[in-house]
Amino acid sequence: MTSSSSAASTTASAAGDPSTPVAHVVVGLPVPRVFSYAIPPELGGRLQSGQRVRVPFRGGVRLGVVVGLGEEAGAGLEPVGELLDPVPALTAPRACY
Repeated sequence: MTSSSSAASTTASAAGDPSTPVAHVVVGLPVPRVFSYAIPPELGGRLQSGQRVRVPFRGGVRLGVVVGLGEEAGAGLEPVGELLDPVPALTAPRACY
């Protein structure tokens, strides 16, 4: 994978906890799927469902919407690149998947 994947898994290993905070994101493509991204420390506690984010996707960068938060094994997950909205752009019923 990319070096940012390595950085995300190194961060999780350094913390001594195999679970990583994760954002579940849908991207603006006709793909009926939700993708998981590691939440970097600088965005911890700031991400909410309905917020728009920039995420790495197939060698490029895509806009997406956070539809859920959770924790997963973080090995191999790319991190969320950037938070675009300080408040959710979509309300809970519209952000459901």
